[in-house]
Amino acid sequence: MLIEWTKVCVLPGFSPLPLYTVATFFFREVGKEALVNKASSLAYNFMLAIFPGIIFLFTLIPYIPKRIGFQEGLMSLLALVLPNNAFDALETTIDNIVNIQNGSLLSIGFFLSMFFATNGVHNLMIAFNKSSLIVETRSLLKRRLVALILTMVLVLSMIVCIAAMTLGVIAINYLKKEMNYDGNLTIYVIQFTQWALLGILYFINVSILYRYGPAHAKKWKFFSAGSWLATILAFLTIWGFSFYINNFSAYNKLYGSIGTLMVVMIWLYLNSLILLIGFELNASVDLSKRSVKIIRPRFNLFKSNK
Repeated sequence: MLIEWTKVCVLPGFSPLPLYTVATFFFREVGKEALVNKASSLAYNFMLAIFPGIIFLFTLIPYIPKRIGFQEGLMSLLALVLPNNAFDALETTIDNIVNIQNGSLLSIGFFLSMFFATNGVHNLMIAFNKSSLIVETRSLLKRRLVALILTMVLVLSMIVCIAAMTLGVIAINYLKKEMNYDGNLTIYVIQFTQWALLGILYFINVSILYRYGPAHAKKWKFFSAGSWLATILAFLTIWGFSFYINNFSAYNKLYGSIGTLMVVMIWLYLNSLILLIGFELNASVDLSKRSVKIIRPRFNLFKSNK
């Protein structure tokens, strides 16, 4: 009964594909060797960018007045989001970076992070073209410019998200410590708002990547099925992966501090795979719609000839 229902249930944004087709498509794509190899390549490029990027963002923080409590709120946020082993390994380093001003580290981190992040986005654009069988017509300079713009959009969104999430943590700490507020409703509302904002920003960024990354002559709709699927899978990955690392994994015991790098690498790999799966879904939806447009006129012509 449930399987039959999924074959006729069409979720918003997934038309014309029913839920059963989307689920079947997802499990089939995960097993594709080509997709897995692309995700591994992307994870490597983003891995190179993430550490100088973090250094750049965190070296901005010491210039924020400490009386605001931003540094303390950020550390609380990282403790909430990161797996316990990863946070324990990085806590001392991050604490030094966010409390000590370093201008040279700021500039070096900016240029390195932008270079490697742009490479990652550029490779993602190439993967999109290969997935949808699109011939790249843009010049190398134009592709690099598009990759740079997309990278800047992602960085700005990340800054907004980190600021909003940190302010939420500061507000919760203020309610608990300064006002002795022990009610749960307001705290739940703040936490829900934090995650909702994260979901909205992730969805918008993925939609921008899918729309402007590939060399499409005709752009896809901004609110696409692939964007919805990627956002849902990303949140399931965050919660599921954090739960697994915190409760069942022994990376830190087996590998020591290098286990943190392995955790980050796996997380980047999973997110790269999610981006590619979402794009593949968009390409499949587009192909199915084009097939209907081609078959329908031929069917009508066949009927008229009869």
